[in-house]
Amino acid sequence: MVDTSKYTVSIERLDAHAASTYADWVTEGTLGIVVRYEGRFVKVAEVRDEIPPGITMEKAARAIADGYGARYEGERPPGD
Repeated sequence: MVDTSKYTVSIERLDAHAASTYADWVTEGTLGIVVRYEGRFVKVAEVRDEIPPGITMEKAARAIADGYGARYEGERPPGD
């Protein structure tokens, strides 16, 4: 069983690697919601352009965190 308490979800400007794991059209610097496990990148869960109008990035990120049983960390500074 996975310890979900070690998962975090944050809003980040994606680096080139993270962007390439989501979709071909996503580029470095795109604002995305990132899942990490013990601080290590797991996946890009969503990007700003895919979130429906009227839903904030924070609301979407908190919903994703709840789904994982993860801790929401807010916006993560670039390179952190």
